[in-house]
Amino acid sequence: DTQEVHTGNRGVNRAGDYGMYDVPLGVRWQIEEARKSESLMSEPGHGIKPMRAWQGDDGSYHMIYDTPGGTRHAQSRDAFAWEVPAGGEGLLNRHGGDVFKSVFEDPSAPPEQRFKGMGCDSGWYDAETGERMDAGGEGGATNEAVRRWEAQEYEGPAYTGPRVELTGVATGWTSPDRIHWTQLPEPVAPFPMDGGLSGGYDERSGHYFAYCRVHGVEMESGTAPAIGSGSAEVGLVRRAIGLTRTRDFSSWPAPKLVLAPDGQDDLDISFYGADYFPYPGREDLHCMLVQVYHQASDHVDSQLAVSRDGLFWQRPERRAIIPVGPPGSRDVGMVYSWGSGMIALPDGSWGSLYGGMSWLHNAGAPEDGVGDIRWATWQPHRLVGVEAPLVGRFTVPTIYRTAGELRLNYRCKPGGAVRIELLYAVPSRIHSDVDPVAGRTFVECEPLTGDSIDEVVRWKSGTDISAVGEMIGIRVELTRATLFAYSV
Repeated sequence: DTQEVHTGNRGVNRAGDYGMYDVPLGVRWQIEEARKSESLMSEPGHGIKPMRAWQGDDGSYHMIYDTPGGTRHAQSRDAFAWEVPAGGEGLLNRHGGDVFKSVFEDPSAPPEQRFKGMGCDSGWYDAETGERMDAGGEGGATNEAVRRWEAQEYEGPAYTGPRVELTGVATGWTSPDRIHWTQLPEPVAPFPMDGGLSGGYDERSGHYFAYCRVHGVEMESGTAPAIGSGSAEVGLVRRAIGLTRTRDFSSWPAPKLVLAPDGQDDLDISFYGADYFPYPGREDLHCMLVQVYHQASDHVDSQLAVSRDGLFWQRPERRAIIPVGPPGSRDVGMVYSWGSGMIALPDGSWGSLYGGMSWLHNAGAPEDGVGDIRWATWQPHRLVGVEAPLVGRFTVPTIYRTAGELRLNYRCKPGGAVRIELLYAVPSRIHSDVDPVAGRTFVECEPLTGDSIDEVVRWKSGTDISAVGEMIGIRVELTRATLFAYSV
């Protein structure tokens, strides 16, 4: 039988034949590695970790950060030159455990409790007697606790001596202004929230939420049951990320596992925590900077994870988006982005505070070891992109159009270009003969070159795409280029 032949910009394709054009070819996900600012500290220090940064109503910037001597508050006019205001030297003095791991705003609370803080009172305990084995109750293990821990680690099942456990409880704090804090009289959870903890309040559901570290502690209550007898939280050895939600800030249920190292990861990694933040300007897209501990090399860096609902997470690339620094730098051993989120900086970039350390995780801070605080920065909407090292193509599935123009955020290497054509619908096995929209093809597209965070796509007949309809498909052709985002 004679079949109609469509010759569009794709070449000849017989109706009913399955064409390979819309299969992604020659492209890959590419993490955009953060740029690092200069040090935000006038002098380096030990164990410095930022916890939250925000912009005040007067346009000034504020930061809460942790030091071995206590929790501090600093402020800045430009987000780069910081000073400690009167009273900020001793916002909270350390008295055992981690005072804060997360600070967030609670719009549902009365004014005197507008802000919430969460931390962990953790310590070393005798497994039989429950006696605490910290040195002075400050979180540092005694020599006996260290001896037991090392023996348990190295001897494994052969060890028969007295055992030691590292455990604790979660603590809660409230404040009217992020500066003056009151600790709740009782723990808010009967399990530790050590490591990278990131909490918040969801106005839509009326729930508090916290992403916290899960590591081998059997959760006896509040964990959603799995099918049959399976429970991912019980017996977990590699540290991972769990999510716990509650309507009562003073009482948190056990977390549910939401992100863990998998078969595509190196065998030696664990997740030491997650810095959660909503994608800037969106309520339906969520992000994490996941602190990844590499046990073999003993260093810590940060990877990116994304989610549509905050429950199911994926990492576009298993590579550090905030890597450790070069030899000799203040962040050559570890980088931690705990709870600082993502904010817009005065120069238009997006920034996340991170703490850097010049020593390795298990080495301990040496006498000449230094810590640091810096901004990890990105140009807007450039956390990850689709890259074609040479020539590549892919198709954005059919989506709803909300504007009369298509705008792109992209970057081309020398000699590179981006071209676009539009479809009324995405081809499928039973409907493969979809031609591009007339006047909106690759041939008629004016190539986009150079580097732009917001460029309108133009064809020979103009930029207007309103006649295409309310739903469109977008074909992308990249030559030595990366596409980060689109708006349509």
